[in-house]
Amino acid sequence: MLIILLTDNENLLQVPTEVANVYNTFLASDFPGRAQAIAKSIKAHQPHLSGLQEMSLIRRQFPGDRIAGGSVPAEEVVMDFRRVLMDALKSEGMDYRIAAEVENIDVEMPMFSDGGIVDVCLTDYDVILARNDVATSDPTGANYINTFGIEMLGLEVKRGYTAVAATVAGVTYRFVNTHVDTSNGLIRYLSVIPKPMLQC
Repeated sequence: MLIILLTDNENLLQVPTEVANVYNTFLASDFPGRAQAIAKSIKAHQPHLSGLQEMSLIRRQFPGDRIAGGSVPAEEVVMDFRRVLMDALKSEGMDYRIAAEVENIDVEMPMFSDGGIVDVCLTDYDVILARNDVATSDPTGANYINTFGIEMLGLEVKRGYTAVAATVAGVTYRFVNTHVDTSNGLIRYLSVIPKPMLQC
């Protein structure tokens, strides 16, 4: 896990404020509602495989200790996008499983809240869903060598890919799901060089 060290007065105030803004935006984005829409779309088309990016696991800890240099991990689950989506699929009568996944960024930072300092942990996954009547094998997940930075937070954000072999109608295919940064053409080009099977 990446731990952000707040070493100056500016970061001491700015980072927890920005983290709180991002956290509140996340809560307002209504992922459970979006998951229901995704599940309905999957039900309508019933794909053999689906690739999904930014399937976040959000955890929190109160009171937080990161701002004082503590290292106790946040463990209270606020939301697990993977679980929410799988439940939404089940509610639509769809039978899918996670066939492959890769962990990308895993970072814990402090934020300001009405009750005091809270630590928030974001773990980001890319996943492949397989319909349960589709045979899959050889799941693969890895991170790319290149990252992109969020300077204000001192973050280097990892992206990655997942892949599986899937057999459909007697033919075996290699299905790849990838997530690269789209804001920088050079990084997007260089990102296709994977690290040798770096599982987080």
